[in-house]
Amino acid sequence: MAIISRSPASRLLDQRLAEVITLVTSCPPPDSHLATREDDRRKTRALCRAALVLLCSHMEGFFEDLIQDVLAFHEKNRTTIMNLPVALRVRQAVIHLRTLREGSDDNQKWNVIQKFRSEQL
Repeated sequence: MAIISRSPASRLLDQRLAEVITLVTSCPPPDSHLATREDDRRKTRALCRAALVLLCSHMEGFFEDLIQDVLAFHEKNRTTIMNLPVALRVRQAVIHLRTLREGSDDNQKWNVIQKFRSEQL
Protein backbone atom coordinates (compact mmCIF):
# COMPACT_ATOMS: atom_id res chain seq x y z
CA MET A 1 0.00 0.00 0.00
CA ALA A 2 1.40 3.39 -1.00
CA ILE A 3 1.94 5.97 1.68
CA ILE A 4 0.46 9.32 0.78
CA SER A 5 2.15 12.31 2.33
CA ARG A 6 1.70 16.03 2.00
CA SER A 7 3.75 17.73 -0.67
CA PRO A 8 6.61 20.02 0.38
CA ALA A 9 4.59 22.95 -1.00
CA SER A 10 1.70 22.10 1.31
CA ARG A 11 3.96 21.82 4.35
CA LEU A 12 5.56 25.19 3.57
CA LEU A 13 2.14 26.77 3.19
CA ASP A 14 1.42 26.16 6.88
CA GLN A 15 4.55 28.10 7.84
CA ARG A 16 3.75 30.88 5.41
CA LEU A 17 0.20 31.30 6.69
CA ALA A 18 1.48 31.31 10.28
CA GLU A 19 3.54 34.41 9.42
CA VAL A 20 0.45 36.17 8.06
CA ILE A 21 -1.55 35.23 11.15
CA THR A 22 1.24 36.61 13.35
CA LEU A 23 0.98 39.96 11.62
CA VAL A 24 -2.80 40.08 11.88
CA THR A 25 -2.82 39.12 15.55
CA SER A 26 -0.30 41.89 16.23
CA CYS A 27 -2.99 44.48 15.55
CA PRO A 28 -4.05 46.50 18.60
CA PRO A 29 -7.41 45.55 20.15
CA PRO A 30 -10.40 47.49 18.79
CA ASP A 31 -11.41 48.70 22.26
CA SER A 32 -8.34 50.87 22.79
CA HIS A 33 -8.38 54.11 24.77
CA LEU A 34 -9.55 57.28 23.06
CA ALA A 35 -6.11 58.90 23.43
CA THR A 36 -4.37 56.14 21.45
CA ARG A 37 -7.22 55.14 19.13
CA GLU A 38 -5.95 57.07 16.03
CA ASP A 39 -2.44 55.73 16.51
CA ASP A 40 -3.87 52.21 16.87
CA ARG A 41 -5.84 52.64 13.64
CA ARG A 42 -2.68 53.62 11.77
CA LYS A 43 -0.88 50.57 13.17
CA THR A 44 -3.80 48.31 12.28
CA ARG A 45 -3.97 49.62 8.70
CA ALA A 46 -0.21 49.20 8.27
CA LEU A 47 -0.22 45.68 9.72
CA CYS A 48 -3.22 44.62 7.62
CA ARG A 49 -1.61 46.03 4.48
CA ALA A 50 1.65 44.22 5.32
CA ALA A 51 -0.28 41.00 5.97
CA LEU A 52 -2.04 41.28 2.61
CA VAL A 53 1.22 41.85 0.73
CA LEU A 54 2.82 38.94 2.57
CA LEU A 55 -0.19 36.72 1.87
CA CYS A 56 -0.04 37.50 -1.86
CA SER A 57 3.68 36.78 -1.92
CA HIS A 58 3.25 33.52 -0.05
CA MET A 59 0.41 32.36 -2.31
CA GLU A 60 2.56 33.04 -5.37
CA GLY A 61 5.40 31.06 -3.79
CA PHE A 62 3.01 28.24 -2.89
CA PHE A 63 1.79 27.86 -6.47
CA GLU A 64 5.37 27.95 -7.80
CA ASP A 65 6.35 25.23 -5.30
CA LEU A 66 3.23 23.22 -6.12
CA ILE A 67 4.05 23.25 -9.83
CA GLN A 68 7.59 22.06 -9.04
CA ASP A 69 6.16 19.26 -6.87
CA VAL A 70 3.82 18.11 -9.65
CA LEU A 71 6.60 18.17 -12.24
CA ALA A 72 8.96 16.29 -9.91
CA PHE A 73 6.25 13.67 -9.30
CA HIS A 74 5.72 13.09 -13.01
CA GLU A 75 9.45 13.04 -13.69
CA LYS A 76 10.07 10.52 -10.89
CA ASN A 77 7.20 8.29 -12.03
CA ARG A 78 8.03 8.71 -15.71
CA THR A 79 4.49 9.70 -16.59
CA THR A 80 3.75 9.39 -20.30
CA ILE A 81 1.21 11.36 -22.28
CA MET A 82 -1.00 8.27 -22.51
CA ASN A 83 -1.21 8.16 -18.68
CA LEU A 84 -2.64 11.67 -18.49
CA PRO A 85 -6.39 12.25 -18.47
CA VAL A 86 -7.99 12.88 -21.85
CA ALA A 87 -8.97 16.41 -20.76
CA LEU A 88 -5.30 17.37 -20.39
CA ARG A 89 -4.44 15.92 -23.78
CA VAL A 90 -7.31 17.88 -25.36
CA ARG A 91 -6.03 21.11 -23.81
CA GLN A 92 -2.58 20.42 -25.17
CA ALA A 93 -4.04 19.94 -28.66
CA VAL A 94 -6.18 23.09 -28.40
CA ILE A 95 -3.06 25.20 -27.91
CA HIS A 96 -1.68 23.89 -31.19
CA LEU A 97 -4.99 24.44 -32.98
CA ARG A 98 -5.05 28.09 -31.87
CA THR A 99 -1.66 28.59 -33.51
CA LEU A 100 -3.09 27.23 -36.76
CA ARG A 101 -6.22 29.37 -36.52
CA GLU A 102 -4.59 32.67 -35.53
CA GLY A 103 -2.96 34.34 -38.52
CA SER A 104 0.54 32.96 -38.03
CA ASP A 105 2.80 32.52 -41.03
CA ASP A 106 2.88 29.31 -43.07
CA ASN A 107 6.23 28.18 -41.65
CA GLN A 108 4.89 28.38 -38.10
CA LYS A 109 1.73 26.52 -39.11
CA TRP A 110 3.77 23.82 -40.82
CA ASN A 111 5.90 23.40 -37.66
CA VAL A 112 2.74 22.92 -35.62
CA ILE A 113 1.47 20.30 -38.09
CA GLN A 114 4.81 18.45 -37.90
CA LYS A 115 4.65 18.57 -34.11
CA PHE A 116 1.15 17.06 -34.20
CA ARG A 117 2.43 14.25 -36.38
CA SER A 118 5.33 13.43 -34.05
CA GLU A 119 3.59 13.67 -30.66
CA GLN A 120 1.28 11.11 -29.14
CA LEU A 121 -1.67 13.01 -27.72
